[in-house]
Amino acid sequence: APLMSSADSEWYTPRWLAELIKRAYGPFDLDPAAAPGTSLGARSYTRHDGGIEKPWHGRVFCNPPHARSLGELVGPWMHKALGELKAGRCELVVLLVPSNTDTSWWHDVVMPAAHEVRFIRGRLAFERRIASSHKATFASAVIVLRKAKRRGPAPAFGTIVQPTRQQLDAAQRTNGHRPAPAGARKAARPAKRAARGKR
Repeated sequence: APLMSSADSEWYTPRWLAELIKRAYGPFDLDPAAAPGTSLGARSYTRHDGGIEKPWHGRVFCNPPHARSLGELVGPWMHKALGELKAGRCELVVLLVPSNTDTSWWHDVVMPAAHEVRFIRGRLAFERRIASSHKATFASAVIVLRKAKRRGPAPAFGTIVQPTRQQLDAAQRTNGHRPAPAGARKAARPAKRAARGKR
């Protein structure tokens, strides 16, 4: 599912995190904010389909677009998810969102309704259409909403730790994929340092 940061930039859920989410909460029936080739659901809506305006169903994963420059905000997607659950059309909605704990949608949806909140340690390196990856400038969290009423006054809080490069390479070998050559990874480091120097 894409995360839009500007009109010509699409950011996608890192594959390692997508696999972790699918194993923990899948399979998913719908991904309402997907891009071609990135959907975690059996069915998906793309940006052009207007997934926020269509009915959702079953088990849903959503990495909603949130580019302020385009007026794409997370709040309406959070309220949409909660509304679909209350209407009985969904049994589970898992969302990957910025952990903006000071926002109204966090206090109006996450705190009173979320069953689980999994904070991701560090900044995610989102995959992109025009580049291999790009580290986010914000922290992220996985929010789990369920149809059943939550037990207890607060969500179950937890942490997701990103795997190391060695762990990712091992997982790729297990899945039959060849990891990127070490030289290629090293070559990318000076570019990253140069980018930091421009900030």
